[in-house]
Amino acid sequence: MIESSLDEIANKAGLSISLIRAKNDGLGGHGSGKGWLAGSDIIEASIKSESVGIVLIPDICLNSDGRFLDDLSMADVVKESGRAVRAVPTGGSAFMQALAELRGGKVCQSL
Repeated sequence: MIESSLDEIANKAGLSISLIRAKNDGLGGHGSGKGWLAGSDIIEASIKSESVGIVLIPDICLNSDGRFLDDLSMADVVKESGRAVRAVPTGGSAFMQALAELRGGKVCQSL
């Protein structure tokens, strides 16, 4: 869904946005939900990506202890990927709010 709306989202947010696809290698590629990504999957996708800037991930990738399926923490992902990584609450308005905060501006209108 985000891919088809990426230009509109970037325009509303006033930011340059790239989509990074993280493959679920940690579970053998069998999980289809976004919450099934392991920290190592995000590390690999971030390293391979030519995009720059902060990597936003859905917060449902983390358990209540702030750990991914493979027991890595956000700090582990940041250290290993060399990228700034931020968990964002799942949902369109929360995503737009996170983008607005990154821009340092007002809250963006939802799509």
